Amino acid sequence: MIDKILFITLSNIGDVILTLPALDILHSDYPRAKITVVSGERAKEIFENNPFVSRFIPYNKRATVVERRALYRELKAQEFDIVVDMRNTLYGALVPAKYRTSSFVSVPGNVLNMRDRHIYKIKGLIEKI
Repeated sequence: MIDKILFITLSNIGDVILTLPALDILHSDYPRAKITVVSGERAKEIFENNPFVSRFIPYNKRATVVERRALYRELKAQEFDIVVDMRNTLYGALVPAKYRTSSFVSVPGNVLNMRDRHIYKIKGLIEKI
């Protein structure tokens, strides 16, 4: 059973908007799961008002090493079932989870739009689960 999902997304508003369909798919397939989103502060309003998102954690790319470690410990303690990382960060690779998106997903050449690439990544993960 999937109870907790970590969704790490991009920071720029346009890029964030292109990841929203992937978030919709996650919610559709796991409607009871609590979804935590990590994104840049600029995206705060998008996610704080999203009924699919249980928690928004702003990511500060200028954070100190101590602050980054604290965020990692906080995420690790949540014991997520799925980690979806649209940024391909160390958090996505290191936060423990039963399932995770891979940084090395080979997207077919005919999938050009970034929205469609994100959806392809999510659907591949869901098929594995």
